[in-house]
Formats: sequence, structure tokens, C-alpha cells
Amino acid sequence: MNDIVSKIQAAELYGAPFTPSDWVPSTEITLTFPTGPVSYGSQIRPDDAASTPIVSFAPPSSDKPGTKYCLVSVDPDAPNRSDPIYSPIRHWIQDGLVVREDGTVTTDVEPLMPYAGPRPPPKMGLHRYTFLLYRNTVASGVKPLADQKTFEGNELMQRLKWDFSAFAEENGLELIALNWFLAQNDEQ
Repeated sequence: MNDIVSKIQAAELYGAPFTPSDWVPSTEITLTFPTGPVSYGSQIRPDDAASTPIVSFAPPSSDKPGTKYCLVSVDPDAPNRSDPIYSPIRHWIQDGLVVREDGTVTTDVEPLMPYAGPRPPPKMGLHRYTFLLYRNTVASGVKPLADQKTFEGNELMQRLKWDFSAFAEENGLELIALNWFLAQNDEQ
């Protein structure tokens, strides 16, 4: 896991608001799009990441069978990395993830926010589309949308400047893995 921590640090995703300063991932998360898997800073065209990725991970050995997980995706670089005044932008919240015995990840829970693929603006450089995997520490899982205090809806303006750390705290989520890919608009 030290190699992953080094990559996270190099991408400037280590420490607040992404991770506690002493955090170490307890598993790896893989994201696979129709063009193939991406991981730890792979660059991908926005169109190639437009559809919901297939998510896979091995539960940490300390987790009991049936443990549920929540995946959150944000873009911390809006409108660009040097001046992220609209960041982070929420791109996906999928709760109720469970790892089956065969290793596949499944859920019977509708996403709190459906996946919204990358749409970086023209001439704004690379964006880090970040996927944070959390362990649900509350048996009931993430609160329904109507009960959330950190956001009200999924329209673009409602997704800007989202405090995902407060969301994690409010919902009893513990970060166990982080992954990201890079994407930029074709017009640079």
C-alpha cells in the first residue's frame, strides 16, 4: 500500500479534505470503463469515462461478510486545478455496495446521485476525478436524500462546492480506499 500512498501524495490528494493525515488505504479499488481499467492517475478522454464504471475491490480482511460500502466521486479541480473555486463537484454517490463471495461488487440500492461523467471545461487543463470508497459504520447505511444535510439535489449548481467530508461524517462513513483518473477537454 505504500506505493499507492506515494501516488496519492504525488497527486496532492493526501491529507485534508481527502484523507486524514495519517491515513493508509486498507484495500484497492479498481474502476473499469468500456475502454478498460483506469487507476491512480491514468489519463482518459472524457467521452471514454461517460458511462458508469464497473467498480471492484476486495473487502479488507477485518470486514465481516455483508459489510456495506459507499462510493463517492468528486472533481476537486473546477474550473481548474490552480483556482478550484467551484470545487469539489459531486459526480456520484452509490451506497449499499456489497462484495459477493465470488468477488463481484453488487448493490440493490439506487444511487443517491447517479454517475455523472467528466465534463471539464475547455482550456482548463487536467482534472483529477476522484473516487473515495467508504465503509458504512452505521447499519442503516447512508441517509436518504430527503434527510441529507450536506446537499439538497443533483442539479449542477447543487453539486458545486460540496463538502464530502461532512457528508462522510454525517453518514458514519470510514474511508478505506481512494483512486482517481485524469481527464481534460479536447480543446486546450
